[in-house]
Order: sequence, then C-alpha cells, then structure tokens
Amino acid sequence: MNAPSISCHKAPSRSCPGTTARLFALLIAGLAPSGALADKAENQVRIERPIIAAAGAIAGADVAAYALFVNSGADNAILEARCDCAETVELHLVDRGQSGRGMVNALPLPLPAGARTEISPPGIPRHMMAMGLKTAMAKGDKVTLHFRLASGEWISGQFDAVDNSSKAWQNFEDIDTGIAQLRHAAGNWRVTTRFFGADGKESATVAGSYLFEWVVEDRILRGTSRIASLGLTSAMLFYIRPSDGSIEMLSVGQDGAAWTMTGPIGAETRETPEVAMADGTKLKLRFTRFNIVRDRYESRMERSTDGGVTWALGNHQIFERQAVD
Repeated sequence: MNAPSISCHKAPSRSCPGTTARLFALLIAGLAPSGALADKAENQVRIERPIIAAAGAIAGADVAAYALFVNSGADNAILEARCDCAETVELHLVDRGQSGRGMVNALPLPLPAGARTEISPPGIPRHMMAMGLKTAMAKGDKVTLHFRLASGEWISGQFDAVDNSSKAWQNFEDIDTGIAQLRHAAGNWRVTTRFFGADGKESATVAGSYLFEWVVEDRILRGTSRIASLGLTSAMLFYIRPSDGSIEMLSVGQDGAAWTMTGPIGAETRETPEVAMADGTKLKLRFTRFNIVRDRYESRMERSTDGGVTWALGNHQIFERQAVD
C-alpha cells in the first residue's frame, strides 16, 4: 500500500529520523509490501494509507494529511500529534455552524476497539493539518508524523507527499480489493476442467487440483496446478502490483513456456500479450473468474488468434475449496 513501516516509541523527540530464479527475485523485490505496520508487541494500533498533500506545500504553509488508524486492541484514542516538518500538527473537524464553515479541534480522536478510523480526503468532516511547514515539500517526499495514544505509547508513520490526495486514497481502496482477491484464491482447491476444441465442442473433462500459498502475505501467492490423469503440473505466481494498479498471474508449465496474464486490480478478467507459436501463428489468452462465492468459483479460459478481435472458449473450470492436508 505504498505506505512505510511504523515504529513505536516511548516518546518522540522533536527531530526524528525520518533467467527464472532472477525473474522471481525481481518480482519479489518489486512487489515487497509497503503497508504501514505497527509492532504489535508494543501496541495494537497501526497506521495505514498515510499521505500528506504536496500541492501548495511551501515553507510556512499549512497542508492536510490523511490516514487510516486500525485498532486491533482495546479502546484507545489519539491525544496529540507531532511532526518535525511543521510547527504543529492539528486534527480539524469542519464546523458548519451559524457563523459559517470553520474548523474546531477534534482531539482527542477516539479509536474504538476493533475499529478502523478513517481520516480521508477530501477532509470533510475531519482532516489532519501540518501547520507552518518548516521547509517546502514536493511530491515524493516523506515526512514522519508521531501520535501519542491514551494507552501511553507513541506510534509513528512515514507519510508520502502526493499531488492528488483523493486519487492516492482511491488507489489504496483498489489495492484493498486486490488483496481480497488474493485472500480468496489462497488455499487448496479441487478443480474440474472441461476442455473445448477449435470447433467449440467439449473434448475432455478431467479432475485436478490447485494449491495457493503465501510467499508475501497480502502481496504474493505461489501456486501449483496438477492434473494427474494427463500427467500435467504447472507452477504459478499470483500477485498485485500497486505501482501500476494491476493484478497478475505468471504460469510456467512443464515445457518451460511462461504465460503472464494481467488485468486491473479489482477486475476478474486478465489477458496475456500475443505470444508467437512454433507454427508461426500468434496466440492470446483471456482468463475470467465468475460466480464467485466463499468456497467456490468458476472460470473460463478463452483463446484468440487475431489479437483479441474474436475469442474461442478453451476451457471451463469449477473450483471447490478443500481442506489443506
């Protein structure tokens, strides 16, 4: 989630320090999780989606900041906020009283047990405000904000400066949708596959299995597909790529051929680029999941030889969740 790590402190100072094997290594390096995670051994409040507005962030300016506070422990509250980037950090509540629209102090901010407390763009009714920036700030810069909790601890998060807070927040929403897709796919599946020939008629029905396990939780799954009756086994990586908002699956069969299917995060359809075949033709595949419920879903794999102008059904699959041995 394009958010940095969180560290916990007893109290912050006013100045705080802010080939296949190679392919897999690059994938993991490029997709390492960036969510802001608190050290649960020290507290049970973590900061997610930390962003701060870069627009108009000149020295002396006041700029808005946003975050999601997730409390997995007992009732808590934020009592104070600090940042070495600004003179003060306040939490504002938009007040539409008789005198018109104004701001009132919203601290302390309750963090109920088990709840997710959002301070999100466009900042109505609440937003954080870094008041009196000490230096100018540009898109891509990072600043650390510290929050004192009613439990007596401080949590700190690195906030990314963005030029469009609403768009950046929506990107977090999309990533959460992608994480939900990966979580649903994780596990052991019994799979029934019906294959279809070029004439559109069913050519075979076989039973097999898929197993997906976490490599990096909420970011990368590794999988194995087996159809014992046909002697087929393939390996897969299934992952989200927050940098461009895509979800992707890489599949490598026993022949060593790799197929990469990509689609937007949140969508259930993914496509491969055109691949040159040994006979000189070009093949493009499209995979779609549908009828998705908790422990069952269906998919279809379609093929195209004209760059995606027309598609023919290649297989239809039914996935049913099984207990992991």
